[in-house]
Amino acid sequence: MADTRCADPDLQLDVDIMILEYTLYKAVQAQFDLASSGHQDEAKAVESTRILSIFDSFIQIFNQMHPSHVKSPDFYTNLDILEFLVLLSSRSAKTTPFSADTPKKLHDQTMRNLDSRRQWLVARGHYVQRNFETRMQQDFEDQIYHAWTSRPIFTQTASQCNDQPSLFDLLTRFVSISADFSALTGQHPNDKWMEIACEFMLQASMEALQSRLGAGIYEKTQPGLDDCFAWGYISDDLLYADDEQTGLLNDLFRNPETGTTEGPRWTNLRAQYLSELSIAFDVSAQSQACRLDRLANKYPLASYQEGLVSFMASVWNIYCEQLGGKPVLLQIEEGHLKTLGLEGREFDEFMVRVGLKDGEGGILNLHLGMDLDCVQRGPGVQPQGDPRTRVRPSI
Repeated sequence: MADTRCADPDLQLDVDIMILEYTLYKAVQAQFDLASSGHQDEAKAVESTRILSIFDSFIQIFNQMHPSHVKSPDFYTNLDILEFLVLLSSRSAKTTPFSADTPKKLHDQTMRNLDSRRQWLVARGHYVQRNFETRMQQDFEDQIYHAWTSRPIFTQTASQCNDQPSLFDLLTRFVSISADFSALTGQHPNDKWMEIACEFMLQASMEALQSRLGAGIYEKTQPGLDDCFAWGYISDDLLYADDEQTGLLNDLFRNPETGTTEGPRWTNLRAQYLSELSIAFDVSAQSQACRLDRLANKYPLASYQEGLVSFMASVWNIYCEQLGGKPVLLQIEEGHLKTLGLEGREFDEFMVRVGLKDGEGGILNLHLGMDLDCVQRGPGVQPQGDPRTRVRPSI
């Protein structure tokens, strides 16, 4: 006999939140699995797309049924991670192309990111003038920046396709996610994170410079070397935007010992990676291209992406395992509710009381093979389109 039971209307929101958090977790997990294979495993690609479609459909249903619900910071951080991984995956040749309007969405996001980084550069300029040592470092940086933009350049280097997210945009997302994690966990970035972030800036710079060499022009609408390295601490009174995220980004680079300066380790590493791009002022475009080729061999992008994904997956797993980031339904699936202090016999008794386990049966096992037509919908709510065709779901 079919199960015709309906959810208690008073509990509908709680149940839907549990389903939403569970499907989001599974979508992130599947994307990490795909990325860890170098986006080469066809079975993982199919599975990640299937689970992403389920989450995408359910979040649309959820938003229609609960339009006033305010989602948690944890939810948005996981959603940002999912979007980052999907966009990273889209750079793989094996990935299905985005929709026709995606290039415009990516362009608009690049413009917002550039505006933010250039506001930071202006504020940083004021900040470094307060200290002789920082002024000397800024002069060194300016020489490097100017050497790459001082002359017209014309080569046959292929430019980056406009319908793919740039490393500059992915870098911006990575730093933002890191700031959120730092705020959620109360932990300052370690040396490993700083190494990964600094090489990310270098990789984004190499891609941006290659693109400019290919185009043969200097465009303000494209990220430059200075934009890619525009990350660090500035004095709080010089912050370029009065919003929480800007403050979190600034805290990411703050020296925890002084509270009013940049962390010395970040300052040194950033300068070290930027110096990799130091060239003479009057070198030819061909010499610039050769320099980028040598750097590409020294810092292979594929190896870097593998390390980046591995690091992010490790941090995400630690957060989920140790800091209560696992969804309730996933905990039940694993045979506990540690966030509520229920394990072992107490958990078994709880499961019997709520009717999810009988005295002889096994633990509830969930599968993301649900038919979403069986999920209660509000009037007129229907999932629309392929989730890979949107840069960001409606939230």
